[in-house]
Amino acid sequence: MHEIHTPLGEAENASYTDGNPEHGILGSVVPAKAVESPQREVVKVIQEAGLTPSDNDLTQLLQAIIKIIGVKVPLAKVGTPGIMSPDDKTCTVDAKGVLSVLLATAARAGIIKPDGTSLTVDKNGVLSVNQAADARIERAEFLNKLSIGAPKFHRSTVLPDDHAWSDGSFIEFDDWPEFGEVYEQGGFTGLVMPWDADTEEQAANLGKYRPNSANPTGLYLPLHGGQFFRNWALGVDGTAGSYNAPGLPELTGEYVSQAGCGAIFNGNSQAYSQKERNYQAPSQLMHQAHTQLGD
Repeated sequence: MHEIHTPLGEAENASYTDGNPEHGILGSVVPAKAVESPQREVVKVIQEAGLTPSDNDLTQLLQAIIKIIGVKVPLAKVGTPGIMSPDDKTCTVDAKGVLSVLLATAARAGIIKPDGTSLTVDKNGVLSVNQAADARIERAEFLNKLSIGAPKFHRSTVLPDDHAWSDGSFIEFDDWPEFGEVYEQGGFTGLVMPWDADTEEQAANLGKYRPNSANPTGLYLPLHGGQFFRNWALGVDGTAGSYNAPGLPELTGEYVSQAGCGAIFNGNSQAYSQKERNYQAPSQLMHQAHTQLGD
């Protein structure tokens, strides 16, 4: 089809003008192709769609366009534009021609609808799936928080990252916010001495933490170096975190001496004693105790 069929005798791209016989104005002479070519092109489109041109049906051109688009244009795929073909599996079309993408199910592909709880979308459109991992994440976070501030043994004398030696050092909350958070939430309850404890009280509680003020900005760690450890549980004697001086309990008793037997106890002192054998202090198993400050 020619772009524009100009009036006969006029320059290329000249506009058509209306005639007015009353004023002696001649209208543009319309060439036959200007009328014929568009009609032939419309008829061609109708025929290509498999329709028979009819003077009584003024919707044939529209029908032909819709049909040709559905047959001639390729289906859309990644990297290639095209049309969508509803298959009632992943997308469908209702009676009004509205296209809808179906929600995904265990047996059907489709779109996922975030519910704000198990599935969320942030302001940048990033989808976050947290349903399957929620319980594990919460458990891992609980265990991590549980270990913050908890003294522990380690296999090496090399200090791990995010830990500090339990040597009485001062730890700033600003430097280790998770450590401070545990303190604020009462995570050290029962193992914190008063911030203004005197030297005697501090010496009696080497296993306790001590704030640096009434409104603390940090804690002094316990002093575990060179100490033996004894398990503490509810109902036992002693206070958790308290210091126990070294030494063996003093045992007293009595014995009966028999004639002809060599006495191995000193009967004059009422305290047991043993001859010709020396007790050695128990061997000390030294561990490097350290405290986790954060993850």
